[in-house]
Amino acid sequence: MRANVTAILITALCLTTYFGCITAPDYPVEPTLTFVSFSKTAMNQGRSLNDSIFMVLDFTDGDGDLGSGNEINFTLIDSRTGDDYGRFRVPPIPEAGANNGVNGTMTVKIFNTCCLEPDGDEVCEDVTVALNELAFDVVLTDRAGNASNTLRTPTINLICN
Repeated sequence: MRANVTAILITALCLTTYFGCITAPDYPVEPTLTFVSFSKTAMNQGRSLNDSIFMVLDFTDGDGDLGSGNEINFTLIDSRTGDDYGRFRVPPIPEAGANNGVNGTMTVKIFNTCCLEPDGDEVCEDVTVALNELAFDVVLTDRAGNASNTLRTPTINLICN
């Protein structure tokens, strides 16, 4: 019986020493975004929110202060126009551990928009072009006001007809 207790204590001590020596990830204090995927490569244009895609992003933040209950902290910019496509609130992510570095994956639902004509006019009806290539510039801001890298996504096809 004493040998079992000794073996358990030695194993616990070794595991504690091993996990105590693992260093926390060394992320910068500014959030970092990495594009993972879109759920599809095309969506139909329109004003009625009748089509959407899911965008998957990985994120890191060295001081773990991501998310906010009431502040806008996630922005999508339409690469065709440079205009805001959407501004959102990422909910608070609980801080954990001594160094509080966090990483994870987020999925964002993006609804459709209208196509742009060659002259730059936004048109949802009687469109003369077959499709637009649409990409997004994405920025995430933490509670300290540190902005992430501006991530340009790959393009998707916005089907205009």
